[in-house]
Amino acid sequence: MSSNVYAQNKVSGGEGTRPTSSAASVISDTVFFDLQRSIADQLVPFDSLVQIGLRNSPALKEDDATIEGRLERYRFTKTVVFQYVYPFANFTSGNQSLYSVGTFNTVDQYQLNNGYRLGMHVQIPLGEFLGRKHRMREAYADYRTAIARRETTKQQYRRELVRLYQAMLTSQKLLQIRIRDEQATKVAFDIAELDFQGGKINPADFSRASNLYATAQAGVAEQRGAFSQYFYELETLVGVPLSDLKK
Repeated sequence: MSSNVYAQNKVSGGEGTRPTSSAASVISDTVFFDLQRSIADQLVPFDSLVQIGLRNSPALKEDDATIEGRLERYRFTKTVVFQYVYPFANFTSGNQSLYSVGTFNTVDQYQLNNGYRLGMHVQIPLGEFLGRKHRMREAYADYRTAIARRETTKQQYRRELVRLYQAMLTSQKLLQIRIRDEQATKVAFDIAELDFQGGKINPADFSRASNLYATAQAGVAEQRGAFSQYFYELETLVGVPLSDLKK
């Protein structure tokens, strides 16, 4: 049984024979997928991957926290003016003589000292009076900047996801080609080995067949590593195992 059939059986859970080459080892990284079919056909649609990734993105969560902080800062800026307003209330009793009370100005002094006193003292600095509007605009601009930065992060995330997704699919195609090449050179090597043992070919021809097979094996191993790298980078970027996103 060829390594291709072995790989198919292992992915689908059937019984397979011992592989005759290293090609079957590629499925050890993606055991839940059939590598003879495009992974794009086995995963949820790409837009769904994007939405899932956006929900799990640490960078976007950080941007959301920044937006919330800027919004609260803007709301706080709107209330800063009230720190210059001083309400007060008190009660005094005694004779009807004039009594000097209050500490802020002469308006609330020399009142009768019997009864309740309620009031409010307002003292707004000129700088606050003239600069309040500009501070509010600055705080609101910071809030809008945080929102725009989040949109930029989303665009960058989508571009990176597109890059890794397409790189993974291309790498899978190349891996399939490498596996077919390895199988072909394996057949040629087996024939050359039998012919060499039977004295039908010279050592140079056998060595050439052996080198071609070794080169094909190295190509499979190299492409396997590239495919695995893109696969797991994409999985990390999405934030959940890709095996959980199968159709």
